[in-house]
Order: sequence, then structure tokens, then C-alpha cells
Amino acid sequence: MASNNERKVSNNIISLYLICSLSFIILFFIIFLFNHRILKWLVMEHNFKYTFSDYFRQLIYSKDLKNIYFNTTDAPFPPLAYCIFHIINKISPIRGIVTKYAFKITAINKSSFIIFILINILLIIALYIIVVKILDKEKRGTNLLLVVSLLLSSPFLAGTIERGNPIFAVLIFLLYAIHYRNSNNKLLKESSLILFALASAFKVYPAIYSLLYIKEKRYKEFFKFCIYFLILFFVPYVFTGGIKGMESHLIILARFQRQLLFGVRWTSIRCFYFSSLHLFGIENSIYHNFIVMFLEVTFLFLMLDSFYKSTKDWKKLLYLSGICTCYVNNSFRYTAIYMVIPLLFMFKDILKNNKINKFTYIYTILFALIFTIPIYGINLEVDFLIFITIYILLAVSVIEDKFLLKEKKS
Repeated sequence: MASNNERKVSNNIISLYLICSLSFIILFFIIFLFNHRILKWLVMEHNFKYTFSDYFRQLIYSKDLKNIYFNTTDAPFPPLAYCIFHIINKISPIRGIVTKYAFKITAINKSSFIIFILINILLIIALYIIVVKILDKEKRGTNLLLVVSLLLSSPFLAGTIERGNPIFAVLIFLLYAIHYRNSNNKLLKESSLILFALASAFKVYPAIYSLLYIKEKRYKEFFKFCIYFLILFFVPYVFTGGIKGMESHLIILARFQRQLLFGVRWTSIRCFYFSSLHLFGIENSIYHNFIVMFLEVTFLFLMLDSFYKSTKDWKKLLYLSGICTCYVNNSFRYTAIYMVIPLLFMFKDILKNNKINKFTYIYTILFALIFTIPIYGINLEVDFLIFITIYILLAVSVIEDKFLLKEKKS
């Protein structure tokens, strides 16, 4: 049980976060009452053409499960995800037309929307439960407000939820896995390995979190994770075209990595760089391709180096989440929800150790600016405001770690 002093320190920091986050969210909805067009500024790509598309589109693709990676070049998810989508579509079928580069929904049962809503309700409940477990707080109101601030923020409301992307489920898997990976209960500890593998089999790059086991020299658990991951990732290819289906899937993933889709975006290092060139009217050339490759490799090395040198658990999670959020090319706004992981475990660290410094306030404000609606920058792109804040957060953390490392050596 946390002491009164520990609760006071934690409450001050969480209150600062809630004030910063919810203030802009409330301001946005007040303005929205008088100007509905502001919603177009908030939503991804400034239109609602693709609302819930990452859910219903995948349902259509998964209908012909065996040929899914041959029917379209727009099927980036691993086979496990499509097997689950296929089961959902069997329960409540939707019909559509699938071509190599496009899709069209022709009929949706009302029950399909009910299932979609039910899935999101269950995910929200799961999010609230894990927030309560991670923070271990008695005040349910604070936990509830924290979850509300996350759900109404741009990365969630106008990203993950608006698109219906399964990254929400992946985040839940990761939060439970990270929380229970050090549990004294053997069943929960083993379950965390399976959840890590499940998250990785859904989106692949969450496998980066398995480096936690290597850093902590828990090689046996890392080996078990690899087995679980390989089973969950490769076995489902049996249902999606076998070896040829896997080859076709890899070609699709390579295409996604090479191309910069939908023009100006700010959601990854590559997208941020080329969007900056576009902003300043600079034409792309082969030299810029080499520059951005250098920036990506440098960023990856910096995050991994900072991860291995860090002594704080939440900082380790910050650097790994930074890779998942910013490194993968052609990502969208919803990847920012990975930053929920270091946010919650930073709060946990404060509650546990009752220690803060001037950097803690900086981190708290920056996290709040990520998980809000950035109405303060109404004339700028929402994605720019979210991801520039993430880069600043990562930079501040690296600077603090380097500074503390020098102090210790001195």
C-alpha cells in the first residue's frame, strides 16, 4: 500500500498531466459546438473516407483467407490477424469487392457494427483494468480520468478508434504482458510471454519489447518467447496460402516499406523528413534517400544504445516504444498510442520510488501534449504536433540520461 507522501507526489504529477491533457480536449469540444468543421482538421487525412476501414476492410480481405495475399497488395497484417478477422466475418458476414489496389463494401450486416462496438467496449474495459493494476491507486476517479484523457486524445479518438485499427488490441496485450512479466505467479509470468508473442504476431514490430529479456539476461524466457512467436506467426500461413502466401506477404510488406503513401505525413522518420522537404518546396532526389536512411539507422542505434544503458524501467520502455512509434515507415497516427506504455510505467515508478526531479515535470507535460487534442496548434497539422512532441520527449530523455551518466562517472 502506498504511503500518504507517495500518493501526494504521484497525485501531483498525474494531476499536472490531467490538467494539461483534458484542458485542450475540453476546449476542442467547446469550439466544436460552434464550429463543426474543426472535426475535419482533427481527423486523419482531413476526411472520413476511411473511417473504421482498418476493421471492415480487413474483414472483406479475410473472407477469401486462402488467397488473401494474392487478391490484394493492401494486406499488411500477419496471417494470425486475418485468421481472427476471418472468424469474425464468419459470425457476421459482410460482402465487398476486392481488387489488387482497392476495395468496396457492398453490404454490411447491422450485427457487424454491434460486434465492432462490443470489441471496442471490451478493449476499453481491459485498458481501465490494467491502468488500475499498474498504478495500484485507491482513487478510482483519477484512474478513470486518465483513461478518458487517453481515449479522447488524437492518437486514440481520431486515430486508432476512428480507423478501427487492431493496434488497440496489441497495446492491451503489451500492457498486460509488461505488467505481469515479473509476477511471482508462474501462470501469469508464462501468460505474459504468450501475450508478447501474440502482440508480435499481430503487428511484428512489437517483438522489439522482447529485448527486455535479453537486457535482463533472462535468456530462457526469451527463448520461450521466440518459440511462441514462431508458432503464432508462421503456423497460420497454413490457412493463408502456405509458403507461396508467405512469399507474397513479404513482397507486400517490402512495398509498404519502400513507398511513401498518401503524400505529406509526419508519422515516421522517413515521412517526417520528406514532409519537411515538401513544406520547404525542396524536390526529392537520390541524395535525400541516402540522408533519410542515415537518419533512420542513427535513430535506431540511439534508441537501442539508450535502452541498454538505461537503469529505469520506464525509460527502457520509452526507447522501445519510440522505435515502434517512429521508426517503421508508412505508419499512421495511431502508432503514437505505444507511448501509453512508458507514460503509465513512469507514473508507476513515481508512485513506487517517491522520487521526482525537474525532468519529471517536463516528461509529464510532453506526454500530456501527445495524449490530448492539440487545439493550441489549429493552423498546423495534428500529426506534426503529435510526433514533434514525441521526438522532443525522446531527445530530452536521451539528454538527461547522458547528463546523469557523466555525473556518475565524475
